[in-house]
Amino acid sequence: MDIRWEATRRHPYYLLFWQDALKYRRAANTDTENINSLMLLAAHTMVGAISVWGEPVDPSKGFSELEGSEDLDPAFLSGAVRPMTFRSMAVAMMNALPPADLAVLGAFFMNAGSGEYAVENDPDGTIQKMQAMSRLAQLSSSA
Repeated sequence: MDIRWEATRRHPYYLLFWQDALKYRRAANTDTENINSLMLLAAHTMVGAISVWGEPVDPSKGFSELEGSEDLDPAFLSGAVRPMTFRSMAVAMMNALPPADLAVLGAFFMNAGSGEYAVENDPDGTIQKMQAMSRLAQLSSSA
């Protein structure tokens, strides 16, 4: 159980959506016409994607703080965190990054993989990718 909690509380979906998912679970009634209610529902769905079905807990709490807690929803620790995929990392970035950063990141991906930016004597694209990663590491961004 403690490993599951450690993986859950560090998962990008959980970090991004746990607070709104908690608000959704605690809402007395949800108005599906209200954009805020729909956003809370979306957050609840996102933490559900990593099998968090009970009431979300603050990720700053260690497992020892959860053990024996009377307030802990038993369903919370019953699910299993799914492995992080490239697709889920991309979704997390799309949700978290501002539009300008997404555009720059897209350009770095193009630099890393497009034949237009191929490096001479680099048949597998290793140097090309390293150059793009080096530029990414130098990027200054608040996100």
